[in-house]
Amino acid sequence: MSRYDWMESALCAQTDPDLFHIDSGGSYTHAAKLCTSCPVSQQCAAFALATEEGAAHHSRYGLYGGLTPRKRAEQEDKRPRRETHATILRLHSRGNLDVYQIAELAEVDPRTVWRVLANHRDQLGEAA
Repeated sequence: MSRYDWMESALCAQTDPDLFHIDSGGSYTHAAKLCTSCPVSQQCAAFALATEEGAAHHSRYGLYGGLTPRKRAEQEDKRPRRETHATILRLHSRGNLDVYQIAELAEVDPRTVWRVLANHRDQLGEAA
């Protein structure tokens, strides 16, 4: 069982993906209505937040779990990032886990693990 199995139940998977990825000046109104009745909207929002952690607002795109890029950036500001980073660093210090195992245990996207390790490379005493 994959931690992404929930995606098969997403309503967006059964509709036009362009509704959720609009061009500048467009509206997410119709897509947001679908998100409110989607059975996996919470998992979707959590996935987007984990995947985009640390990303600048302008590099976020699309509607996930009913959250616009701006709302996801605001949500991320409220997450306990320091605790997540500490967990990743603690797991990495074991020395026997790869990035994907750390991501699974810390309940984050592997890209988040790479980002945290890169940001703490000097502390970890590792080569670039």
